[in-house]
Amino acid sequence: KKKYFWKSEFYVDTNVLDPRPETEFIVEQLLNQIKDKNKKLKILDIGTGSGCLAISIAKEYCNSKITAIDISSKALKVAKKNISLHNVSKQIELKLTNFDDIQSKFDVIVSNPPYLTLDDYKNSQIEIRKFEPKIALLGGNDGLKFYKLFSKKIHKIMKNNSILILEIGSNQYAPCLSIFKNSKLKLKKVTKDFQNIDRTLTFIKI
Repeated sequence: KKKYFWKSEFYVDTNVLDPRPETEFIVEQLLNQIKDKNKKLKILDIGTGSGCLAISIAKEYCNSKITAIDISSKALKVAKKNISLHNVSKQIELKLTNFDDIQSKFDVIVSNPPYLTLDDYKNSQIEIRKFEPKIALLGGNDGLKFYKLFSKKIHKIMKNNSILILEIGSNQYAPCLSIFKNSKLKLKKVTKDFQNIDRTLTFIKI
């Protein structure tokens, strides 16, 4: 029921993905990109799950306003509990929605989207398939479903010079590079995780 992420402990259950150390690289990258922690940032977290990413960012950037969205009402109940536990309800607004339905524009967008291929999912540990929601793991047959959607549409909800930070799976750097090649975003940085695997992509809107 409990998982540690970044600098805090979070409540989790079978309705959300367990926070993983790899996802902490998103927070780290944001801190590298925007040094001023007092900046008033408008941030979107797509697929918030337990809310661990949104909450960790809210604690780092105390003047930020974060919209945290998910298509799972059960996941949002977990996120709501964590937001209350960490006293950041004034900073974070939860929404049951798809990013397609978001109208406003943001300074920062972060996401750890589902990125397992169908084969990856079928071959994953039984504990993962038994205790974690399939919706939070499976990114279509090829694992790239959400990156394809983002490359086509996400620029519409980004301000000029805004930042997009995405987590990716192993061996997804080259396919993602190809997917975003003709988008209105420019790849600024690739970060490797502790196992030397390409783990996050940071884009800016051009």
